[in-house]
Amino acid sequence: TVCVRVRPLVARERDKERDQPPALQLDGNAISIFDVRNTVPEWRNFAFDQCLGQSEGQEALYRYVGEPILQNGLKGFNGTLFAYGQTGSGKSFSIMGSDSDPGIIPQLLQRLYAVVDGTDTRDELVAETRVTMSFLEIYNEEIKDLLDPESRPRQKKLFVHQHPKLGVYVPNLTEAAATSAAEAIRLLAFGAKIRATAQTNMNSTSSRSHSVLTMRITQVFPDGKIRKSGMNLCDLAGSERAKKTGASGQRMREGSAINSSLSVLGQVISKLSSGAERKGIHVPFRQSKLTHLLMDALSGNSVTTMLANVSPARSEAEESLSTLRFAESVKLVKTKPRVTELAPEEPAQMMRTLASEINLLQNALVEEGTLLPSELSRKIEASQSLAKSLSAQTGGEWAEAVEQTKALEDAQRKLLEERCLPMYEVGQLAGVGTGTPYLLNISDDPSLSGCLLYFLRPAPEVTTVGRAGPHSIAPNNVVIEGLGIPARLAEIHFH
Repeated sequence: TVCVRVRPLVARERDKERDQPPALQLDGNAISIFDVRNTVPEWRNFAFDQCLGQSEGQEALYRYVGEPILQNGLKGFNGTLFAYGQTGSGKSFSIMGSDSDPGIIPQLLQRLYAVVDGTDTRDELVAETRVTMSFLEIYNEEIKDLLDPESRPRQKKLFVHQHPKLGVYVPNLTEAAATSAAEAIRLLAFGAKIRATAQTNMNSTSSRSHSVLTMRITQVFPDGKIRKSGMNLCDLAGSERAKKTGASGQRMREGSAINSSLSVLGQVISKLSSGAERKGIHVPFRQSKLTHLLMDALSGNSVTTMLANVSPARSEAEESLSTLRFAESVKLVKTKPRVTELAPEEPAQMMRTLASEINLLQNALVEEGTLLPSELSRKIEASQSLAKSLSAQTGGEWAEAVEQTKALEDAQRKLLEERCLPMYEVGQLAGVGTGTPYLLNISDDPSLSGCLLYFLRPAPEVTTVGRAGPHSIAPNNVVIEGLGIPARLAEIHFH
């Protein structure tokens, strides 16, 4: 399914293009765009499953895009949503929204837990529903766990692995047992804070990264039957070309890496839309971590939706046309979704199979003349991680997973305290007066703006800004990491 959303013109665009007609025209689910690339400009016409104009709000977007993904998930189908478009086209706002106007993910979480808690009716009687949540970022072909409270980099890098029967996953990625909407939104907010904090590092600007939120739903029925599904909600980096951004130096090299992964995505879509798999032609899924992670979503067991975000401004017509052409090719891609249901005895059988696989790999590791030891070790690590995840979702370790998530919350709170960040948002903080001054971060990625909140100390105290660690001057109230950040960057006096 492909849905196109046209964002409203911003004030700058309205002032600049006041006397010009818009570059886009909508007619139901058909969209026309003014193609200025030719010597004689002309209108190009496209048709999609759903087109949302500038007057359509977040609730309408969720109704058309988010709710079908949730309903399919409850029926046992895997679902994937990926938001695509140039920077500033409204991707992040559509996916995350704001506190007053929530996007697809916050609305989906509220609806999901309304069903889980029984406050919303459902057609089937379910004895228990388990939901786990993971949140990752792909930046410069490296995967970062956004729910991991460890402030130090991992000794081993995260990687994408594929199990022949259970599909694609990331071993050792944090999977939190989210038992309520409040818990899920807290985890989401923590991940956003970690992404926003990374922006202070001169070599890591998270607006140039892809983020993927994964919700895994396990429903246990009164007869013991188990239904499993997963929802991947992806916010891709901006698709604009380097010359459009005006970037140079490190920023341009970073953009090239991001554009490379989007280029591979384009190649994969192109081959899939031409029936490459059916013809036995190689599809380069493994050429980038993004396409490898989305392998099932693009060609396998998933009901996949693309949200193409475009601007109606004439100044952005060329980028909008590129987005619409890409969306048109995505329409031709066919997936093979199927319901995943397990008999009561199947989870135990799967666990025994995984244990047998791990045993065989460990035996092979001690033998000579086999695969490289590092490759075998990686396979063992991946299988052990999958077994742990499967046991938490369908086995008897759910209570332990819930306790581990509580411990994770404590660790996350400690990390935020170390960085002088509150666990909750302004309106949720007890004992803080409404007149207390504070600083909020501003980001070129709308989903990250306002994630970092720092309260200023009243006189005679001084709010200090600088680095953490042994080279800082005493503990700073506002901790900023990154190249060029001194031990004491600034002092703020509030009277």
